[in-house]
Amino acid sequence: RLGIDLRLGTDATVERVLAERPDAVVVALGSDAARPEVAVDGLPMHTADDVLRGARPRGSVLVFDDDGRFRGAGAALLLARDGASVEIVTPELHVGVRIDPSNLPPFYRRLFEARIVMTANHTLVGAAGTVVRLRNVFTSAEVERRGVDALVVSLLRRIPRDGLFHALRGRVDVHLIGDAAAGRPTDKVILEGAILGSIIVGLLDAY
Repeated sequence: RLGIDLRLGTDATVERVLAERPDAVVVALGSDAARPEVAVDGLPMHTADDVLRGARPRGSVLVFDDDGRFRGAGAALLLARDGASVEIVTPELHVGVRIDPSNLPPFYRRLFEARIVMTANHTLVGAAGTVVRLRNVFTSAEVERRGVDALVVSLLRRIPRDGLFHALRGRVDVHLIGDAAAGRPTDKVILEGAILGSIIVGLLDAY
């Protein structure tokens, strides 16, 4: 309706972008999941992103989530519904600590209905074989989970997809927003995009 030229399945390379002779470029390519900076030896490890894209580890699955939003807990719910025995561990005071409180009651109801074990106040120390080591963030006491078949991680830290932005800097008016700049909640990204859009339109109208 607005006459937007929408191109799907097309890689936005530096050459293709510059060939369009744009007045401004907005890079919003998102981010990739980070991996934990601890030793994980001999235990299959997936990211929550992998699970949301279709990976389905079986058996006893431990989900480590320090992101505190829907990604980790949502992956845990998918795996439990697919038949896995799931425990979700977080260093925060409770699972889903960054989810809007109004969304927690129905979300927790589904987690409990799926018989997901929720363990708060513990961080990931490492894993070897089928054993995962956890540490209490308050007492530093360590505990083990044995017989784990797979580890799923959902980390607050993300790896931004900012390569195109840096390649275009100095060659065109380019802006980096969203997770491509730094991980943030969806509502913040929408606001950021709206503000930047208003600024760009205002600058173009000035010409």
